[in-house]
Amino acid sequence: MPYMKHDKVEIYYEFMNRGRKKNLVLVNGVGSPIGYWLDLPTKLSQHFNVLVYDNRGIGKSSKPLFGYSVQKMENDLNALINYLSLDSYSILGVSLGGMIAQHHLILREQKKIDKVVLASTHAGILSVKMPSFKNGLMLLLVTNKILGDMRIKDVLNFLSGSDLEKNDPILFQQLLKSRKTETEHNYLSFQGHVKAGSFYMGEDLSNIKTPIFIIHGRNDKLVPYENAYALKKRLKKSPVKMKIYENAGHLVLWESKEVFEDILSFLNSNHTVEEIFKKVS
Repeated sequence: MPYMKHDKVEIYYEFMNRGRKKNLVLVNGVGSPIGYWLDLPTKLSQHFNVLVYDNRGIGKSSKPLFGYSVQKMENDLNALINYLSLDSYSILGVSLGGMIAQHHLILREQKKIDKVVLASTHAGILSVKMPSFKNGLMLLLVTNKILGDMRIKDVLNFLSGSDLEKNDPILFQQLLKSRKTETEHNYLSFQGHVKAGSFYMGEDLSNIKTPIFIIHGRNDKLVPYENAYALKKRLKKSPVKMKIYENAGHLVLWESKEVFEDILSFLNSNHTVEEIFKKVS
């Protein structure tokens, strides 16, 4: 199995190198292993060379007791990109992965980062729109369950904005299985992921010029959709398009039937930035 040794940890990765002209790196969120992407990497590999990996603390990667922060996990990402000698690439970052992608942009924009998709994420705690009090309490209960007796079903129901278990039971079961079949979370590493996202301070994105596509579900109970507007406001020089998807929550990448084609149009187009954004609007 492919591993990269770095900073006293081993990062597990899978690189679908299909000989395409463009590379795409997928960065997942809290407690989400490679399998959680389901068939998205395979579908994307029809257009790009796709790199997926397990963040430290999850899946097949090392689970150190300490060392969890957006900065540490971005360092893992950068080391992996260097290890595979990716000269140019785009990034799709989801939730905590979106924060890692933002930090990567600040430190590495001088590299050839073509485009970035930020899904279900926020711009840092100084500008974050918090969940409602009711949803905050629900999140605490759900988190306690997943750490206590692995009731991942409750987590997925909380993250869904469209009653996914009822409306698309097949997809729901696929997501459920993808979490249950992976190596169990180390309690401290899972909490490390949660704290990394909860205490992310945000970046000064005002001088970033990379094209960005911000994606959010209208019914996101974990990271309310207003955070998409706050994130867009910080990107003063970057060409930015934002799309809010109705009847979708934190799982917007899986719940929305439109999102894959929108991402593909954004990443795979050779047109001007203005034409790209017009196409996905």
